[in-house]
Amino acid sequence: MSIETARVIWSEGLFLRPHHFQQQERYLESLLDARVQPLQAASYGFTRFVVDQALLLQGKLALQSASGLMPDGTPFDVPSPQVLLNPLDVPEGTRDALVYLTVGVRRTGAKVVALEPSERRTRYVGLDTQVHDHVLGFDGEADLKVGGLVMGLSLAEHLDGSLSAMPVARIVERRADSGVVLDSRFIPPMLHVNAHQRLRTWVDELHGLVRQRAEALSARIATPGTKGVADFADFLLLMACNRYEPLLHHWRMGPQVHPLKVYAELLKLAGECATFAQESRRPPSFEPYAHERLADTFEPVIEEIRRAMAAVLEQNAVQIALRDLGKGLFGADIPDPHLIRQGYFVLAAAAQAPKEQLRGTLPTQVKIGPPEKIRDLVMTMVPGVRIEPIEAPRQIPYHANYTYFQLDPRSEFWSPIELSRRLALYVAGDLPGLDLQMWAIRQ
Repeated sequence: MSIETARVIWSEGLFLRPHHFQQQERYLESLLDARVQPLQAASYGFTRFVVDQALLLQGKLALQSASGLMPDGTPFDVPSPQVLLNPLDVPEGTRDALVYLTVGVRRTGAKVVALEPSERRTRYVGLDTQVHDHVLGFDGEADLKVGGLVMGLSLAEHLDGSLSAMPVARIVERRADSGVVLDSRFIPPMLHVNAHQRLRTWVDELHGLVRQRAEALSARIATPGTKGVADFADFLLLMACNRYEPLLHHWRMGPQVHPLKVYAELLKLAGECATFAQESRRPPSFEPYAHERLADTFEPVIEEIRRAMAAVLEQNAVQIALRDLGKGLFGADIPDPHLIRQGYFVLAAAAQAPKEQLRGTLPTQVKIGPPEKIRDLVMTMVPGVRIEPIEAPRQIPYHANYTYFQLDPRSEFWSPIELSRRLALYVAGDLPGLDLQMWAIRQ
């Protein structure tokens, strides 16, 4: 803090001059800035922002409605009688140019106020107004001169060190018919995500994507006959979706959330999504937050989350329903041809017999083949598709009383099963309490 912003020492017998009050104002303003600015990074931007579309057709750029904080901490609200802001006449031939909202900075020894409204070279100009006495029992009005904040709209090439500036828009071009075309992708610095349509649309879109994926995962996990089968990745992704869906809904419904906070949370979501969507299981490298380049900051993260939410997560294990046709005969339809070509099949069996006995006898009692060949297999000594005992696969539910067998696809009878996507299974003999399940496991 400089001596120009030091506090006034008030003492008895002081000969008051305007300088004392001006110094007190400088002290209080600097004290407020020193206390507030460290509390939030990127603590400037718009809280309301609307461009006058009609004036764009006339070659002018104006703010129809806007409020917020300038980079030096100056609050503003337009339209307002306390703020003087004229439209910018966009010069002919202007292309790819940034437009800034400006206000004069406080400089040591510089004049801050001009008493005449026509003088706009200072930070404030004098405005005449009448104010009421707010004390009960006292009436009347007094004429006062108050300060009107002088703001401006300027192209980047006209900026200098005397101005505090904040980007407002990017001009694509001024057309031959004088119409001004703005870059719809550009987002000025914002203090709230809901203050800009594009940021608000992104939050709405992500909420919808996360909600849709959560519902799909929940339905798949809860599908009858597959309880406990869903891949562990399904549970992890559902957990991430369930964590971020309420947060995204919270942002949508109106709290004043800074874009920096939203960006930090979306980085977490994108990082979690990379676990499931990226081959490397690692997130890509994202740029640091840039308050004056919000579109460049948010777009890569938004796109990564979109891609992850749109990715198809396949179940590693699918139960194949066995239809009991009676007399030891079962039939099954295989819904997905990829299961046959890119996976292996497991038969789970339980019976009122020791597991070791089942491991040894069931392969000799079971005949598996295409439905049109099963009768011939039963009537002859041909084994059909063989089954071999294996340990319980981790992809399917484990039950202590079940024994697991893998179907051997090297059999000559496997090709007809692959073509028709149908198989038949016959169990010879009597196994009390026999229960069979069949699973297809992707590799």
